[in-house]
Amino acid sequence: MKTFHLHQVHLIFDYQRNGKTIFKTVGWIGFIGALSGIKPKCFSLTLNAVSSKDNPEIAKPVTFLLREILDSAKTFEEAKRKLESTTIASDCLALLSGTKSNEMVVIERTPKRFATRKSKNKFIIVTNDYKELENNLNGDSLLQSTSCGRYDQTKALLTNKLPNDFNDCIEILKDEKVMMGITVQQMVFDNKSGDIKLIKT
Repeated sequence: MKTFHLHQVHLIFDYQRNGKTIFKTVGWIGFIGALSGIKPKCFSLTLNAVSSKDNPEIAKPVTFLLREILDSAKTFEEAKRKLESTTIASDCLALLSGTKSNEMVVIERTPKRFATRKSKNKFIIVTNDYKELENNLNGDSLLQSTSCGRYDQTKALLTNKLPNDFNDCIEILKDEKVMMGITVQQMVFDNKSGDIKLIKT
């Protein structure tokens, strides 16, 4: 029997109403939430894992919230407010970017708390640790133990040269000091056109 790894079988799903694209996600057949997606000409968002000591809640799974926001939010600001204010089941980091140069934030979440990190440069970076939100966790997980190194490498690459196209972005994401071996999704979004470029890992 042939086996597949998740990173080998991810697809782009185009959600339409009356023949018009409402949003797109990157996922797998049978997966009904969203880990990442784009609302063309409005915004894109992606989800990163993180851990705190806050208690989980009996609430909406964050992947369902992301899909709901992609479907219903009309603007970057509306998407931001929903990501900040909705009680969710577990911790996460959400990278939200719009179509304007000032529309880029990382929303750091626990089930009930949030902190919104804004760009201080011409770019914003998220890996797998909190930068603004107090997480009360001193763990040594693979995600957290490598997060700062991956963050610093990404920052160095972006400081040296801002990407101009899909290929420049892919080069950064595939850098050996940035990409993790457990990564199952990598993609580049063009928020204005709605185009998505998948990276085969």
